[in-house]
Amino acid sequence: MKFIKKIPKQILVCIAVTVGVSLFSSFITYKILERKIPKIAVIDLSYLNNGFMVNLSRHLVENNMGDQAVEMAVKTHIHTLESILKDISYSKQNYILLQKQTVVSVDIEDITPELEKVLFNTIVAKTKGGVREEEK
Repeated sequence: MKFIKKIPKQILVCIAVTVGVSLFSSFITYKILERKIPKIAVIDLSYLNNGFMVNLSRHLVENNMGDQAVEMAVKTHIHTLESILKDISYSKQNYILLQKQTVVSVDIEDITPELEKVLFNTIVAKTKGGVREEEK
């Protein structure tokens, strides 16, 4: 404490202003670069595709769907999945998506469950009735 009392007030004010400006500029720089720092997430595409195939198979057995209906369901699934993945990749959140089986760490966010819900809801909305029976 005695050491600080010996420093002239002008120098203390300069130090305080310098520290304040430094903290403020560091915070602004962090906020600007925050969007550019990529976030890594994993997704299990094989799980999503296998789940779709199981549900489609059940639906085929229950409703005797024709080849055109199956083709439409598969195309809708593929197009919707591709669209959702592009939206995630190009979003302002700056995500890098990795296949779950290629990642060893358990600390990386797994977005498969959220993506599964969005994918299911989108396909249900697009097919309007063909897949809604599975929702019950």
